[in-house]
Amino acid sequence: MLAYDTSMHRILIVALASVLLFPMLAHATNATLLPSRKAAVVLPLLKQFSPKDGYARIVQILGKEDVDAGNAIHDCFYWLDDGTNIRVRAEGNEVLSIFHQRRGIDGTQVIFALDKTWEH
Repeated sequence: MLAYDTSMHRILIVALASVLLFPMLAHATNATLLPSRKAAVVLPLLKQFSPKDGYARIVQILGKEDVDAGNAIHDCFYWLDDGTNIRVRAEGNEVLSIFHQRRGIDGTQVIFALDKTWEH
């Protein structure tokens, strides 16, 4: 009578589970794909914004604007999932300022501004 090798059986189960579960886990870690309008995703990225990133980085993070109210200087608005909005002012690829705007007492938070007088 042949003895049943449980250790080999366990190895096969772990290997099979790895093959099946790894793609699902990898997809779960990429769940915050950009562009996004989730405040929890975009606000930390915008707070790391650097002038050398340029307007192209804004488009990577937020995608196409909801409203572009500017003319020569773009004044773009992006609505987020929490009811707030991001306002980006840019001239060409140079970002002049990024604001996080909320209704009520909180008002407007300056995330980035080339003009240092805006910093808080």
